[in-house]
Amino acid sequence: MFNHQVNGACTEAEKEAIFHNCESYLTVKHPGLNPSYTKTCCKSVKEVMEMDMQWILDLCTHKEKQKIFSKNLLALKRYLHIETAPYRSKGCRPPQL
Repeated sequence: MFNHQVNGACTEAEKEAIFHNCESYLTVKHPGLNPSYTKTCCKSVKEVMEMDMQWILDLCTHKEKQKIFSKNLLALKRYLHIETAPYRSKGCRPPQL
C-alpha cells in the first residue's frame, strides 16, 4: 500500500465543511447501505479535488479521527460519484448496494 501524501489539493476549510455538513454520516458506525445525504454534504465532498477523501483524512488530527469512522469518510467519494440524472435530482442519494 502506498503512502498518500497531502499535496495541497485540499484545505482545512474543505475538511471543516465536510465534518460539519456530513457529520451524521461520519459519526455513525453503521450508517446503512443507502445513506441519504444532505445537499450541503454533497457539495462539500464535490468541492474537494477529485473528491479524494484520503486527503481530508490525512489532514485530520488524531483527536478528529477519534470522533469519526474513517471508513465512512473514505466511502463518501464512492457514494457521491454518481452523475446520472435520477440520482442528481434526488440530491446525491446513492443506489442500493
